[in-house]
Amino acid sequence: MDNEVLEFDIGLGGGSVGDDVVVDIENALDDVDEDIDNSSPADGAGFSSSLVLSGGGQLYVPQGDPDLEPYEGMEFESEEAAKAFYNSYARRVGFSTRVSSSRRSRKDGAIIQRSFVCAKEGFRNLNEKRTKDREIKRPRTITRVGCKAALSVKIQEDSGKWVVSGFVKEHNHELVPPDQVHCLRSHRQISGPAKTLIDTLQAAGMGPRRIMSALIKEYGGISKVGFTEVDCRNYMRNNRQKSSEG
Repeated sequence: MDNEVLEFDIGLGGGSVGDDVVVDIENALDDVDEDIDNSSPADGAGFSSSLVLSGGGQLYVPQGDPDLEPYEGMEFESEEAAKAFYNSYARRVGFSTRVSSSRRSRKDGAIIQRSFVCAKEGFRNLNEKRTKDREIKRPRTITRVGCKAALSVKIQEDSGKWVVSGFVKEHNHELVPPDQVHCLRSHRQISGPAKTLIDTLQAAGMGPRRIMSALIKEYGGISKVGFTEVDCRNYMRNNRQKSSEG
């Protein structure tokens, strides 16, 4: 069921772009597995402030340069530019992002609206059929907590630019301190030079743990490597599969 796309025909009514549209709910079942303990932020981290709600809950407001955060009416040249900006903002303030949903024009199928959300948006879909009659040996950490933080953009027919139509800044969970943000999924990426070094060390017979140790020394710290040992293992496994396929 991974990467399932659910499509619904709806009418947006006044203010929409074009006629009725098709809504794609993307990554609906994509659990984000981020084993980061941010329940006790480091002293002086200062990456968010909290607001106590009348109902007893809390909202966490990211702190940072207001000039570097999204706002309604902000324009981008493309959907990808909007996605990159929101993910860059998320890295600075301490959360991970993912694509949530989109709307497509029924005229030509082109995407006319896109939503990007905090990776903790929604709740995990616990599929009883997958777990019935068998013991779960390694339960996955619950990472989705119904966070409402999100950025929505839509395309302008006249200019072709993408404009921010909605921005929810507040989160319902604590944010990740700067020294741990590199572990969040949307911010992990193996660079070209790192791939070259991994390829060389893998060819020399080194395993992922020793390779990660070498990378940490080479880059001057785990936070500067930009990815985790799990990412390294996956990359090495893909290398082996490509080699076996010839």
